[in-house]
Amino acid sequence: MHALSIEKERVWWREAAIVVAWSLALGLLGKLMIPLPFSPVPLALRSQIVLLMAALLGPRRAAAAVIGFLAQGLVGLPVFTHGAAGWGALIGPNGGYLVGYVAAAVVTGWLAKRSLPAALVAGTAVIYLFGAGYLATFVGIEKALWLGIVPFLILDAVKIAMNWAIVKSIRLKFQSQ
Repeated sequence: MHALSIEKERVWWREAAIVVAWSLALGLLGKLMIPLPFSPVPLALRSQIVLLMAALLGPRRAAAAVIGFLAQGLVGLPVFTHGAAGWGALIGPNGGYLVGYVAAAVVTGWLAKRSLPAALVAGTAVIYLFGAGYLATFVGIEKALWLGIVPFLILDAVKIAMNWAIVKSIRLKFQSQ
């Protein structure tokens, strides 16, 4: 009975370490971005990391990692767009994208077991829905579409293709072992 308890504790710590590692990666790598002069929303790797993480970890662990990332910013670490931190970043123009990452992690992680390409497209759509939907409260719906979705369509299609290839190769590697 004692050995079973120790094994459960090891699994719990391993799961927690995975979530914390992805959360930190999201905070660090998500800072890689290219500001756009015409939009408050920059080109960033963060959405790609969220979708990749969700496809690999599943909905529960991915959502926990995104919540951990949001917690980093809320306690003052400069992990949000343009090095922002605190509640102001969540209620600013990019706040919908940040919150949308949690929903996208759940949707992508859940769908990834059924259809990886559909999961990645759906996750991207969820990010657009939350992000541009909230951005519209600042600039109106038409402008939000032109500032928060249209400039990102081609690059996000490339990110979807890259994530699909990465996850597919990782799955094949682990299936062959």
